[in-house]
Amino acid sequence: PPTPPPPHPHHPPRPPPPPKVDCDASHGDRAIGLYQQYNKHCTDDEGVPSNCVGSHGCQFCHLAGSQASKAGSGTAKCSSWVCDKYEVSGCEGVETRSKEKKYDLGDCSTDVGNRNAGRHAFRDWECANHEGVPSACQKPGKTPCRMCMLKSVDDPMDGWPYCPPAVCDDLNIHATECPGVDYVAKIGHSHHHSKHSKHSKHSHRADEEEEEEEKEEEIGGGGDVE
Repeated sequence: PPTPPPPHPHHPPRPPPPPKVDCDASHGDRAIGLYQQYNKHCTDDEGVPSNCVGSHGCQFCHLAGSQASKAGSGTAKCSSWVCDKYEVSGCEGVETRSKEKKYDLGDCSTDVGNRNAGRHAFRDWECANHEGVPSACQKPGKTPCRMCMLKSVDDPMDGWPYCPPAVCDDLNIHATECPGVDYVAKIGHSHHHSKHSKHSKHSHRADEEEEEEEKEEEIGGGGDVE
């Protein structure tokens, strides 16, 4: 008999796709409560609603109680998808939540070496911003994955956050190991690992990129790096 075709490689289960287009507002816009949501009517040929942007169906919207809502821009209140994505409140049907951000792991992960050393990854949408990125993002501006460390880690990394509770929950680690991103350890002296020691091996281009990244990290360090 003919041999059956090989099975498809297994894809890890993903949450159902959000709206067709992942509309993303700039850091500056979001700071005043102006976000973007998907609205399929933005792609209509005529009778297009106001505040559509680009050609993919994205539309400006505001969060209730934000500066953008008072600015008289005529934007609509954001759909609940926006609040889910950014863990904010003030969308249609979303109660005003506590300000505390809830993180999850998404499909972020680290290698065995990092995990054995008490370093893990979680999803922080701020890492996917093009500006104002927090510290320890895996690929700033490209993915929402951010590195973190457990409380008992032997060699704390400068500027890295401690892991949020979601990491301990997910990996069955004792909850005290995940004091959260805003936790600041009492470290007697901070030791700065300079990035510049390894520059000799790089091309000039890589130097510039690293310096660029350092500038971004300084601007967007999240304020809890001493």
